[in-house]
Parts: sequence; structure tokens; C-alpha cells
Amino acid sequence: MEDSANKGNPIALATFQHHYITNQPQVDPLFDYFTAHLNKLWEYYHPVAANVAVSTLVDFASACYLEIMTEGMKVSPAAAHYPDYIRGKSGIPDFYTYGLWPVDQFPDIRVYVQAVPAISRFTSEFGLTSGLLGLTSNQILLMISLAFIKKS
Repeated sequence: MEDSANKGNPIALATFQHHYITNQPQVDPLFDYFTAHLNKLWEYYHPVAANVAVSTLVDFASACYLEIMTEGMKVSPAAAHYPDYIRGKSGIPDFYTYGLWPVDQFPDIRVYVQAVPAISRFTSEFGLTSGLLGLTSNQILLMISLAFIKKS
């Protein structure tokens, strides 16, 4: 994934998780904006879905940072699953999957939870997240934040 917005300052991605967990200001103001809306997930989604979404988005920041730090690295033939691993982390399929079921419309997670693995795998394998959209991490974070503003 191209993430040119953070290539000049990858420390914003490197410190995102720590700053989020310890409630410190983010290095990049966009991430402050994003975390303010990230904390609202529990208002709109089942607690399990919100927990998974936050975990997924934290992994997303790590994957973006890892992609920047390993840009140009040749993938060893012995590490055939490495690209899939990065794609899974940076594509945030679980976030999109759980986002299909707002808690006000689907209060019982048992109605849809068994479909989550198949939908998540589909979105990941077919590149229906960041890869297909061709967006940078900042653009994806901004889109997610704007979606929450509209719900507020």
C-alpha cells in the first residue's frame, strides 16, 4: 500500500498505538482526530464488534509502519505467506465486516457472527479494502472518521 503521507514522518505510525492506549496526543493531528472518533465505536456497534474494530485499526497502523520500514525489501521464497500477512493487517477486513451490522439494527451478535469469517476472508482475498480502493492510510482513517461524524 502506498502511504506517501506518512513516509516523511513514519514516527506518527510507529507511536500511534502507544499514544492511543496511554491517551497521549498523537504525533500527527489527523490521528488525534481519528482517535476521537475511534472511541465512539461502542456507541454504534456490539461491544465485541467494537473491540475487534479497534484491534484491527491498531493492527492497520502497525502494518502501514511495517510497510514503510520494509519498502523495497525482497521477500524470501521461504516467506511465501508474508505478503498475505501484510495484506491481512493493512486491509482491515474485520473492521469492514463488523461494520455491516450496527447494534441498533442487529443487537444480537448471534444473528451474524458466524458469517464474519467468510465475509472477512472474502474482503481480504479479493482486495476489497485498501488495495482495491488504492487509498493511503491517512485517506482511510479520514473516511472512517467522517463516517462516524455522519452518525453522530
